[in-house]
Amino acid sequence: MTVRCPHCSTRYELPEHLMGPAGAQVRCPSCRGVFGVARDGTVREIAAPAPASSAARRPAVRPAPPAPVSAGPAVESDVHPAAPTAAPEQVARVLVGELAARAGDAPRVAFEGGRLFSEWGPALTELFAEFRHRAGAAADAAPLRAAIRERWGIDLPEGDPRGMTG
Repeated sequence: MTVRCPHCSTRYELPEHLMGPAGAQVRCPSCRGVFGVARDGTVREIAAPAPASSAARRPAVRPAPPAPVSAGPAVESDVHPAAPTAAPEQVARVLVGELAARAGDAPRVAFEGGRLFSEWGPALTELFAEFRHRAGAAADAAPLRAAIRERWGIDLPEGDPRGMTG
């Protein structure tokens, strides 16, 4: 179907196989604006969340932090992004395990149907952000990609899914 970006009015073809049951969330290749497309072709603008609302919705999307190695219960203030508490491989396994507990095999099914990013793109981007938060901003994403490949058989491309380097 042909869609028009509500941000810059660029028109392009959105292949039907990229549409999930509820449509698709799309990033315009021209202006990088994000918008939604319903299965009937209706385009809706998706407002970028304010930092406060982004933080408010994270607990529903992001898994809880892993328990620290030291004795005592995990406390949110114990986790500091500059000082990771676990090896990147362990962080990746924990995060993918927590997502798998909620999602089951749905990511694998979506991947096999060619709908991984239309159905799971936002969740995978959040997973990557949480991995970087817990493992450190400079952590290589290879352990996270390996954990996803091990759990669901999905080979993700190298690089940052948000289009950023580092």
